[in-house]
Formats: sequence, C-alpha cells, structure tokens
Amino acid sequence: MIWLLHPSHRKFIKILYKKVGHNGYIALTNDDRNIFVNLWQKNNYNSEKIHQGAYKIFINAANRRREEINHAEVYIYIKVKQIEVELRGTELRNFFRVIVNTLLYFAIKFLTRYIRKNHTKR
Repeated sequence: MIWLLHPSHRKFIKILYKKVGHNGYIALTNDDRNIFVNLWQKNNYNSEKIHQGAYKIFINAANRRREEINHAEVYIYIKVKQIEVELRGTELRNFFRVIVNTLLYFAIKFLTRYIRKNHTKR
C-alpha cells in the first residue's frame, strides 16, 4: 500500500480495498462513464463536487456484484492499485497544496471538536 497524505484519499482507498480486495478490480460500465462526463459538465470546475461524485461512482462500481456485470457494457476494468498510484502522483504534483489542505483539515477537525466539547459542558 502506497503512503497517501490526504485523509480523504486514504479513506477512499481503504474502502475500495475492503470491497474488492488487494488483487480485485473494479468494472466501470458505460453508464458510470456517462455519469462522470455529466458530472464534469454540470459542476463546471467545482472540484469538491467532482471529487465526491467520482468517489461515489467508484464505490458504487466496487459494490456491484460480479454476477450483475454485463461484460458487453464494461467500459474499463481498473485495479484499486492503479487508482492509488494515480492519487499518489496527483498528491506529489500538488504537494504544497495537499500539505496545506491536510493541515487545515486536521486544524478544523480539532477546533470543531474543541468547540463542541466546550459548548456541551455549559
């Protein structure tokens, strides 16, 4: 397993490995591809919604049972390892932004817990 920096990426890859195993693959159908293309067209560079939509597409594809897959409709077979390698490459290309976002993520998480804890005591 490659070391990913961003917590969302780690959680996403962990879920995919749990669903399909370390040697498993995900079959993306033409419907998944069309949903992804529509996602890009609808959200016009809103990266957060595109990320969430892509995660949802991959997790839905991982949840699909092998018996439900019509091999004539499959657009691509992809291994979780390939997704992990691609995420790691993206993190390395945008290293400073990933570090800042990760630190902000943990800072906000800490502050919300602190505020919630102090607010509930009163």
